[in-house]
Amino acid sequence: MIEQQFSEAFMQCVEHLSGKRINDIHQAYRLWNQISEREKVGVWDEIGRLCKMNNKQSHDYFHNKWTKQFCDDFSELKDEFRKIIRQQIQDEKKQQVQKIIQVIQHNYPTKNFHYQTLYQFIQYQLKIIDKANQSYIEDTEENQVKLFSLKHQESLTKQATDQPEEVVKRQAKLSSDDLVELQRLLQRWDNTQ
Repeated sequence: MIEQQFSEAFMQCVEHLSGKRINDIHQAYRLWNQISEREKVGVWDEIGRLCKMNNKQSHDYFHNKWTKQFCDDFSELKDEFRKIIRQQIQDEKKQQVQKIIQVIQHNYPTKNFHYQTLYQFIQYQLKIIDKANQSYIEDTEENQVKLFSLKHQESLTKQATDQPEEVVKRQAKLSSDDLVELQRLLQRWDNTQ
């Protein structure tokens, strides 16, 4: 019911915007894609009014459901897509390591670091960062530990117990000094680009 009502409202709006007679929804959809964004202003209000929904609902229905009829279903290709995604992530990680190496070489031009050792160190640090959104710890005061989530860029402050050994153990476990240095180098590199 809603699909038919939406289709009719959509065809009516596209016909008005394009000034052309619309025969079916396929023609309407093709014309819609040729209309400039500026000309489309207010169309969701009008379609919403005709379909008895608000502009957000008409917009979301169009983008999330109605337009699927014009697209190919990729459910049978999901395994292939997963392979492509994994390959792209691996390629990006290789590029990320190369970028980090460039940052380090840029920041320490007089140093001659062993390439393979540096590469392995960076890979290890990235693995730590990626592990289930694991956080690293930075001491802020004697009895306070600041936790940073690298994936979400959130910082949480947590009061530590009075036992400084607990803080030391957590620092050693997560190699926080290395991660802090790596993050600092990446930020400096991004600022120079």
